[in-house]
Amino acid sequence: MKKYLDNQFKSLQSLHPKVGELLKNQQTFHHPFGKSAKDHFAHQKYITLFTYGSLLNRDSALRTIGHSTYESRIPAITFGYKRIFNRDVDVSNSDRYTTPINKKERGMLNLTSTGKFDDVVNGFTFQLPLEEIGAMCERERGYDLVPCIAYPWCNGAAIDADETQLSNCYTFLASNHEGTRESAQVIRDDITPIKEYFDLVKSGASQYGKDFLWLWYETTILADGKTPVAQWEKSYNQVSGK
Repeated sequence: MKKYLDNQFKSLQSLHPKVGELLKNQQTFHHPFGKSAKDHFAHQKYITLFTYGSLLNRDSALRTIGHSTYESRIPAITFGYKRIFNRDVDVSNSDRYTTPINKKERGMLNLTSTGKFDDVVNGFTFQLPLEEIGAMCERERGYDLVPCIAYPWCNGAAIDADETQLSNCYTFLASNHEGTRESAQVIRDDITPIKEYFDLVKSGASQYGKDFLWLWYETTILADGKTPVAQWEKSYNQVSGK
């Protein structure tokens, strides 16, 4: 499988310098980012976002973004991140999720920056109308809006490096920086995925085909920073008798 990834993305290595160049001087917007981002991009009608979690799921996405916005999405990858289930969320009083029996089942998806070009995450990009940034900020509580570079997903085909296909985007990243969050701790390394949330995101990723879903599994880890999510899913299903 690693060989598959190596073959798919080997030609993209030539784009590494350009990715670094495009990221220079790009601003991060701390949560709550709605007003600051809207003011910064006031001269634009849209802001291009890269999403990697629950927004991959159609029903979940349409609770926040318009139908035409969702339908215009473009499957893509971004560089220098790992996808990790370390966003700490208490869903015990949620109207969307059943209260988990396991009290450590609190993990939702997040990104962690590695600075390594070879670390890729798949998702999709879309253009969010600037007037909808407030609703997105409300949805993504605890997350900062951080710059990233996206490249179109190849759908299993060979990739020919083309720097004109690189695009500046923003994505969501939560961390435990004091004084910038509504709560002191938003990520933890001792929690496990919320199973209903995991299934929702997995279902969203599957719509793009088996190669896309496979890469989603390959690039997603638990909050401990090392356990592949596929290993956790197998263990979970064995325990639950599925």
